[in-house]
Parts: sequence; C-alpha cells; structure tokens
Amino acid sequence: VSPGVYSAVAYVENPNLTSAAYNIPYTFRLYDSKNVFVAERSGFTSIAPIAATPIFEGGIVTKERKPVRVDFKFTNTPKWFLSVKQVPKISIENQALSEENGLPSLSATLRNPSLQVIPRFEVIATLFDINGNAVASSKTVVDGLSSEGSAPIVFSWREPFVSPVVKIDIIPKIFPGIQY
Repeated sequence: VSPGVYSAVAYVENPNLTSAAYNIPYTFRLYDSKNVFVAERSGFTSIAPIAATPIFEGGIVTKERKPVRVDFKFTNTPKWFLSVKQVPKISIENQALSEENGLPSLSATLRNPSLQVIPRFEVIATLFDINGNAVASSKTVVDGLSSEGSAPIVFSWREPFVSPVVKIDIIPKIFPGIQY
C-alpha cells in the first residue's frame, strides 16, 4: 500500500454446490525474510457455495519491517450450512486499469441483471503479474444495487506496482442474508 503498510488477500475455494459457511474466524500472520513474525490481523468471513472467495485485510502496519511471507488460517472449523438461496450474478463491465501521476487505479461498472435488490456488499480486486503472483489487492464497499441497476467502482493505490499487471480479478462478495 505504502512504506510500512501492507494488504493481505487469501482465496478460499468452496467446490460444494449447496454448502456455505458464515462468520468463520481467520488470521493472517506476516513474516520477514528471516521468518520472524512481523504483524497479525484477524477477522471473520463467510464462504459461498461453488465459489472462490477472496478474504482481504488492508492497512496492516509493519513499520520498517518488510514482510515476505504470509500465513493464513481459519482459527475455528467452519460450520457448514445448507444454502439453497440463489446468489445474483453481478456482471463486471468497462474494466480499466490506468495511471495518473504514477499512481495506479482500477475502475469498473457493476451491473445487477436480476430483479433482486442486492444489499450492501464488499468487492475485492486483486491484480496479478505474469507468474500468477498477486501484485496488489484492494477492497471497496457498495451500498447496494437495485434490480437491473448498476454502480461504478474505483480502486486506487498510493504506490506504483512493482510488476506489470497481466490479470485482474474483481470479485463481489454476495451472500444471501449477509450485509457488510
């Protein structure tokens, strides 16, 4: 993010067709090049059926220590539930990565093609280099999407990327019955 401030993202894939888990506690632990613990961040997340769910933590302060390795783990076993509600599929349009004054930003439009109103939700963007390594990640919150509605989103970073970006994932985190 900037000197001494980092973001961490983990992707958790759930191959189950109808199983979801809610409010699962997790922890990110960051380590330096000598495998010395640098920082920790904990939180809660939910996992939707048949999806790769990004789990994002931003603003992790490490001061002058530079993390080079991150461990992610769930701190309790997820309690799985039958999830039969259909999650609306949001389309992502007009995706554009740009740079102004050396600072990168990513913009896009979210479109809800369904007749269902979608309440407040998170959107995670992760950018990857040619080797599949995450170069940057960011989160925004959308206050909601009306039926057949759309909303612009923007992600920005305070430092240039260290590697060229070749792939971008923008993933809305939408779970029936959960608002962020």
